[in-house]
Amino acid sequence: FQGGQDLNYFNCGALWFLSCSFFVFLFFFLIEKGLHYQWLKVAAFLGLWIGSHIQSKYFIVGTGPSFLLLDVAWIGCVYLAVGYYGKKYIFHKKVLVASIVVLILFTVTRLTGVSEYVNGFAIELWSHTYRYPVLDMLIPVSGFIILANLMKLVPQGIGSDLLSYIGKYTLPNMACHQILIYLLREHNIN
Repeated sequence: FQGGQDLNYFNCGALWFLSCSFFVFLFFFLIEKGLHYQWLKVAAFLGLWIGSHIQSKYFIVGTGPSFLLLDVAWIGCVYLAVGYYGKKYIFHKKVLVASIVVLILFTVTRLTGVSEYVNGFAIELWSHTYRYPVLDMLIPVSGFIILANLMKLVPQGIGSDLLSYIGKYTLPNMACHQILIYLLREHNIN
């Protein structure tokens, strides 16, 4: 309930996304069902986006998780809203082309070192490194749109089987490192 995110101790840090997912869906439900005007919903999601980036800017690494991982849930709620409201546009050719252009421009700009803003970009929700509000929206959403369109080209069943196979073996492995951390701590091995 408190976030399960402190990876320095054996308290299920690998499962931080469970509490985070709970609050993502809770916030989304409250905004979607509690606000009756579209402009209020947009304002609420925008407020969560701005709030998460303000919190991230002042987050001090090493201080542990934020309270209930609310900042991560806020940004996750906005991504959920983008997916929910944008689902009918994901497979439009113009949206796909725009997404490809965005990622190409980002890649070229980063490789040429033209912009410090772009060169400093990183997004890792669990470590609170999301400090580029525009890029934090454009790059993940563009990447998702391209991936969704690529997966549509894969024959039905193969894509889901592949993702299922990957998930089957990665989820247990993700949690196994907690046991290793615990054993190393017990034997004073850093």
